[in-house]
Amino acid sequence: MSKKKAGKKQIKFADGKSEDPDIESLEEILGHTKNKTFSHASQEELEEELAFMNLSSLQELAVRSEVFPSGTKVSLKNKLIKKFKTETAGGAKGTLAFSRPIIDPNGEAGKDALKFLKEHF
Repeated sequence: MSKKKAGKKQIKFADGKSEDPDIESLEEILGHTKNKTFSHASQEELEEELAFMNLSSLQELAVRSEVFPSGTKVSLKNKLIKKFKTETAGGAKGTLAFSRPIIDPNGEAGKDALKFLKEHF
């Protein structure tokens, strides 16, 4: 009796990737596109408009701008202003931390530290 070698089976698996090169993202497939929620040029213009809006209008704007529409009129205004800041200025992502040196690099202590680092590292 001779044994036959079993051929390799092609394994089929699902990895969630599409074979269609025209499809780039889930947002495009579903038709979701990011619109600019606020048509205001500045925060002052937004605050002027919010001052004359009633609670239901504020809630509508909150839903359109992806803010949970709960709370009082004042809290909704604050949420919307915060959302406006994050969309226009980058929010927390756009902040940079500035720090000053612990010691003066031109002073005596700075020169000693630089000398020490050059010798030991």
